[in-house]
Amino acid sequence: MSNLYNTLPCHLAILAPFDKKKMKPLGKQTSLIKLFFQTALAHQIFCGVFSPKILSKNKSEYIGVFHDGSGWIESRFSRPKIIYDRYYSAMTGFDPGVERQKDNLAEKFMFLNPLKMARKVTDKHAFSELMKSMKIPSPVTVQAAGLSRGNMIRILKEIPDIIIKPRFGRMGRGIIRVKRNGNGYHIPFGKMCLILKSPDAAYGAICEILRGSNLEISHCMVQKTVKIPFIQDRYFDIRILVQRTDGELKPKITGSVARLSQSRSAVPNLDQGGLVMSMEQVFEKFCSGFQIRKIRQDIQQLALNSFDKMEMRFGKIGELGIDILVDNNLCPRVIEMNSKPGRIAFQRMASGFGLSADLRLKFQSVRDESIRNPMIYGKWLYDQVASPT
Repeated sequence: MSNLYNTLPCHLAILAPFDKKKMKPLGKQTSLIKLFFQTALAHQIFCGVFSPKILSKNKSEYIGVFHDGSGWIESRFSRPKIIYDRYYSAMTGFDPGVERQKDNLAEKFMFLNPLKMARKVTDKHAFSELMKSMKIPSPVTVQAAGLSRGNMIRILKEIPDIIIKPRFGRMGRGIIRVKRNGNGYHIPFGKMCLILKSPDAAYGAICEILRGSNLEISHCMVQKTVKIPFIQDRYFDIRILVQRTDGELKPKITGSVARLSQSRSAVPNLDQGGLVMSMEQVFEKFCSGFQIRKIRQDIQQLALNSFDKMEMRFGKIGELGIDILVDNNLCPRVIEMNSKPGRIAFQRMASGFGLSADLRLKFQSVRDESIRNPMIYGKWLYDQVASPT
């Protein structure tokens, strides 16, 4: 459908991969973007979805799409002022051409999340240095750039337990744990565990696994593995979603959820078969009631302090998904931040089989609020830009 005769206002431009022929967003975020529209309409906030290329042109009106509850409608929009960036390449994690277009957009529009900040958290090399400079507790990085066969062999010989990560996120793909003990190098791979006798053999297996995700060793970084409690042989981390609704008020934690990996895997990513639980459900398996309250408080404080430090460095931020792990001493550390956080973990908890009705309702409310907040904050930013005091 199309509505090209009338020009609609645009408080918030949602940036996303775009199907030019069908005139609708592409990819897994399409259902989430529909929910953004549903919420925006309820609050009389006008949004449009655009590709970076469309907005790169210097015009007073732009062609985009909106969702009216029944389908995508092509429409003409007035020039937006605020951009909510939801563009993500699942295959490469980083598209240089699109990033150049975003640079052009940043000269004309305001981003809900500052573009410079988004780049820092997307690039794990840069993020590692950023955490170190801001003194935010995080895993120790052994090598963040220039990884080669020679220094990878040296690392395998010197450090008994490491995590290898791609520089740019691939929805959990390409993350490899290598643990050395008396009988060789252990590398979980699918439902198996490879055992290699020498560092050269381990290096060969690492390269083969990476090639399966279209990666090379030079695209990766190495960190020391943080010793953590395991839940039924599963690795876990905590996702904390911190958001704003108003630039004058303090940011707040919208919700939190624990994400568990598949058995023996080091990847608690839901796209790689991970599970979700509430924080309390996880910590009650190895903590007392007092410890649960204490560690919950520590995690929340670390998330808010980290968000504050990021704002001091980059300016006001609309939202961040902050991923935190807890070591064997129950000390939380930030492992990643996501400037385009998903909501699927909250949705899974809201529809979780076997959960109490109260818990499902709680996470349904969290999911709804997590979708509403960027729309409210985007409109607040628009009003500031449109009517500066």
